[in-house]
Amino acid sequence: MIALADQTTAYGAVLVLDNDHTGDRRLAELRAGVARSSLPHRAAIGVAREMVEAWVLADPELLVKQLPAGKTSEELWGAKDDGASGYPKHVLKRCVLEPRRWLHPDAVAAWSFDRARPHAPSLDAFAREVERLAAEQGVV
Repeated sequence: MIALADQTTAYGAVLVLDNDHTGDRRLAELRAGVARSSLPHRAAIGVAREMVEAWVLADPELLVKQLPAGKTSEELWGAKDDGASGYPKHVLKRCVLEPRRWLHPDAVAAWSFDRARPHAPSLDAFAREVERLAAEQGVV
């Protein structure tokens, strides 16, 4: 990603990935790779805990049904092959998509970054990285 940005006139490079229940290892690996690049100041990295669907579920106005008791959207996890589990894709389906008779793109279109950011620390951290990158590049 950063090598591609280096070959262009891009102000920076932004990468968003799912954490997929790998702890902070994935974020540390990405940061180490960017630090080794020639342009560490031109990158912003977002690692969604546990996956991007958790950021969609962090928008309280989208939820028709409550999240599993005692869980925030970023604490969800469960068996990928069990539709009744706390796996974020399954929770999105149960708590947003099915009750509204939506498809995934409908939820993404209705999602609000501003509503979700206060409820998702990894989204807020990513937003701060993008804001830093924009400020350093004079875009803001």
